[in-house]
Amino acid sequence: MKEFNNEMNSFIVNHRQVSRSWYKLTDEFNRSFGTHYSWEKIRSHYRRNLESEAKEMQQDASVTLKENGEQISQIKIAMTREQSKDPDYLLEAHGYDPKQWKVKSAVSNIWDGQTADGPQVMYQSKITVAPRKPDEINMSELIEAITAETRPVVIDCYENKSTIVNTGLIINLSDLHFGILEYGEELHNMQTKIVNAIILEKPTDVHINLLGDIFHSDSMVLGTTTKGTRVDDIDMVKAIEDAKEFLEPIIDMAYHRAEQVRVNMVVGNHDLSISYVFGQYLKARFQRTPIKFNVNLQHRFACRVNDNIMMCLAHGDLGRRNLPMIFATEYSEIWGTTKERVCFTGHLHHQKKEVTSPVNDKDGMTIYQQPTIKPNDYYEIKNGYVTSKKMIQLYSYDEKHITKIHHLYMQKPHKISVNLI
Repeated sequence: MKEFNNEMNSFIVNHRQVSRSWYKLTDEFNRSFGTHYSWEKIRSHYRRNLESEAKEMQQDASVTLKENGEQISQIKIAMTREQSKDPDYLLEAHGYDPKQWKVKSAVSNIWDGQTADGPQVMYQSKITVAPRKPDEINMSELIEAITAETRPVVIDCYENKSTIVNTGLIINLSDLHFGILEYGEELHNMQTKIVNAIILEKPTDVHINLLGDIFHSDSMVLGTTTKGTRVDDIDMVKAIEDAKEFLEPIIDMAYHRAEQVRVNMVVGNHDLSISYVFGQYLKARFQRTPIKFNVNLQHRFACRVNDNIMMCLAHGDLGRRNLPMIFATEYSEIWGTTKERVCFTGHLHHQKKEVTSPVNDKDGMTIYQQPTIKPNDYYEIKNGYVTSKKMIQLYSYDEKHITKIHHLYMQKPHKISVNLI
């Protein structure tokens, strides 16, 4: 086998056309072909055998600028038939950044070329490109964000001490609105507090409830809710990555500390479609674990957390005034066989507790409206909805009752570093 075959030669020539450094070219070359060539070796081969061909190709290159901002680029290039159909490959070969430009049209005509290794199939490539709009997303970035492995997260944990024994822990995550909420130091500290609660409470069962509006928008390219209401524009690719980075370590810690873990989701009014897809992603991400996922397209959900307690979930934008009767009807069997019934809602972004009629707890339902930790958006600032406390609430329970409510504020804890992943 020759040291450099036609495919390798094409790689070198094409990458030199977009003015990449020899160090970067060599690194990508060795990773692509499994070689260990030095940059001096590749540069020497290029200058001896390929430079004249590259200069000839560059002489045939042309760029035409149009009044509407589009550009027409024409070059001779060695590539495969599959590469000629890849818009991102064509953009890079012509010297355009796929994040900044998109292909409007492309024509690739076969042209017989000569190299130091003999005849080689080359193409006369002509593309018309246009700059991407600020709110336009590159789908390859979205796919990469969805499928990429979450970066390792170092959680700062308290020492493992516990004085209260409970059988279960309910973690309510309501109205996170990722895109407005970003994963940074403050959210990392909140993540740490949730993880510490799992460690300190030593629950046998953990319920992680996603109460709707995980994301601020239901569109990848424009800030709109599910119904099309205009909201703040956000970077949805980053929002997805931030959501993964925040939620996955919490689920993972629950899995390693508790005997049973359940992730329950109800949809909200901001992000019905995208939150459903994200819920399915989480289910696939932990498919090799016994974690139970309830991530259907539903506005209400109820289950029995033990023999005595019924837990109901709703985002809170629909049927809010009649939730007890709705749940008693839709989940009559659970309602009739439990003594304590609690319902967790969100939507209004502040905390509230109300006991339904009849007032006696054992016959009715206690509704806990959950606060949010998202920063105030333009709508809230404009209307003065800025006074609610930013926190997440967790609920410990034993065999009969809710025994403790944990109020986790956005504050920095004392810490001992522990690498969980």
